[in-house]
Amino acid sequence: MFSYLSRRVTFSKCNSFARDVPRIQKRFFDIKPDEQLSFAMVTPKAIAKARVGGIIARLLATPEIELVGARMYRISPALRQDLLTAFTESALEDGEWDNYEVALINYAQDNWTEERSREVGYDTLRTIVLLFKGKNVIRDLTRVIGDHIPSPEDFGLTIRGTYGDYVAVGGKILQFQPAVINALSAASNRRILALLAKYAESDGGVIPAPLASDATEREVGLVMIKPDNLARPSALPGHILSMFEATGLSLVGARVVWMNLSQAEEFYGFLERIFEKKLVPGIVSRLKDRLMKGFDFKLDEADYTKMAEVLKEKNAHCEVTKIMEYMTGLNRDDPENFSKPGRAKCFAFLFCGKNVIGTLRNKLGSTDPSKSEHGSIRLDYGRDLMRNGAHASDSLESATRERRIVGLLGNEPSSEKQLIEDW
Repeated sequence: MFSYLSRRVTFSKCNSFARDVPRIQKRFFDIKPDEQLSFAMVTPKAIAKARVGGIIARLLATPEIELVGARMYRISPALRQDLLTAFTESALEDGEWDNYEVALINYAQDNWTEERSREVGYDTLRTIVLLFKGKNVIRDLTRVIGDHIPSPEDFGLTIRGTYGDYVAVGGKILQFQPAVINALSAASNRRILALLAKYAESDGGVIPAPLASDATEREVGLVMIKPDNLARPSALPGHILSMFEATGLSLVGARVVWMNLSQAEEFYGFLERIFEKKLVPGIVSRLKDRLMKGFDFKLDEADYTKMAEVLKEKNAHCEVTKIMEYMTGLNRDDPENFSKPGRAKCFAFLFCGKNVIGTLRNKLGSTDPSKSEHGSIRLDYGRDLMRNGAHASDSLESATRERRIVGLLGNEPSSEKQLIEDW
């Protein structure tokens, strides 16, 4: 075995409900026999520079691949060593070293240490792993991520050409930041996926904020990109994430969520009590529109209010049912649906920092996109009161409750590990 740990590689060497919320979410999809599972690992500097949204936008706009999982990791010394071994074994598959393989091994060896984090002032061990499926997912990921060593012709065209850096002068690499690490071959794909599964729970999950000096900087808020943005290949989820990243908050968790009805009922069920009171004026208005000319006698305000009182419970149930069906793809009025996995995909992220709740909600904007503030996510990407781009927790207490429901408290078994192992 090549001893990569003893010295750097040089170019001279190369050419609260009764229905329990499941701790590991069931999947309604399968990876078919003719499909592959692969990964894209977003590098620590890309995270620190708020480039994750831009990278995800490119990936999710690729029609041949489908996002099926996401997890944050903080690379431990053990995972670092195993990844270096995997990179070396991949480099030796064809019997010779190329420039990218050399640069990647040196990059991992030099950057994935606590000492380097202290030197550069950001966490050089934090990464986000995205899991994709597709018939030729390794090839298709490589195409959109770009050449391992980007050239000027790639600038703006590929992920590495846009977000990565590679500068070499006289055969000496002055700068190498790949932005995203992906599989070099089918063998290396299986090798690295096995490591990601092995370390999913020890190194992965919710990663504490880097360099947080006090408790207020460690406050965590949840945002969740809503299903209509993920229903087809689209860059929209990445653009929405980019706007959240632009707040300067630290990204500390990520997960792809297929919310089932039990989760949705715990997440949204409490709204029925609120809607019973809040939506009465709307019921009155709709009754007036439909009944004002329907009778030969006059109805006064008290009549409409009495009718609204009769209808308010059913109306609140109906409105919450519509929200739950939108978020899960399942109707809660069919009891059999409570045993089924959710069919609608959301993308959940955790952000950390001072005044995290207020900062996220200010960037998100008002619930009604037509009344939302300029520069807000909902004004730019929302369509109506329900399809309004994303959700953001309205308090630290709500964030904790919602994180538990969607499996982002940090102590849950890894569904991403299960997905890899099943494949």
